[in-house]
Amino acid sequence: MEGEPQSQENLKQDIVARLHFLMTQYIDGIPNDIKHSTSGDSGWKVQKLWFQGIVGELDDILRKSDDGKVIISRTLLEKIEAYVNSLTTSGFHQRLTTQADINRAQEIINEVIAELEK
Repeated sequence: MEGEPQSQENLKQDIVARLHFLMTQYIDGIPNDIKHSTSGDSGWKVQKLWFQGIVGELDDILRKSDDGKVIISRTLLEKIEAYVNSLTTSGFHQRLTTQADINRAQEIINEVIAELEK
């Protein structure tokens, strides 16, 4: 049984909390050795798992926006959509992650958080 629908403000707070988690609970930088999700010291932003979390959150924002539940600017929605497409269609998952990849992801997350916290 589902509870009552969340208010737009609560939805925004939940999205911001999940994005903050992705930003703060994963390790910055590029380690000397490749990290897999099964690595004993996994939890690096360089891992594809981190990017999968970002894509999941950004897809959720796009879906909720389409449903009229979360309202962010059209410009940022288009930027999110282009970014998600770039991660899912450019062969990103077949190559090693760079610091520029991490920086770009963090820029998008920071823009989304800033807009949702207005």
